[in-house]
Amino acid sequence: MLEPFRLLDACWAGRGEVFTLHNAEEKRRYSFKGATLVQATYVNELVLRTFQPMQPLPELFTRYRHLLHLLEDGDNLPAVMLFELEVLAACGHELSSWQDDANGQVIRPDLNYHYQPERGLYPLINEDTQQADLPFT
Repeated sequence: MLEPFRLLDACWAGRGEVFTLHNAEEKRRYSFKGATLVQATYVNELVLRTFQPMQPLPELFTRYRHLLHLLEDGDNLPAVMLFELEVLAACGHELSSWQDDANGQVIRPDLNYHYQPERGLYPLINEDTQQADLPFT
């Protein structure tokens, strides 16, 4: 019953990292194939590796469920990318889609941008490239 892409109504008890599942009822099962399976698995890994177990994130969970519905209808890379931005926002690193953080200038479609948690979003200048940066184009 504890498999990826199954929405459960569950009841459990325990302490620390040890829990006992008392009851679990399946509410929904999502089915993915091909590219959507890869995208859904990536989104699961992103959430599992970004947040602590048992961390309450009701708004992000609602968005996660919505994304799974979209992916069930077919490949939807733009929706996955928007979810990545929502994960950043939940971590306290919300990106503005209108201006860069370096100097407040309007985002230009002809430039590439990088993001660093300490610095924010800034335009990429050739000598400014670092491997730890996350590119946004």
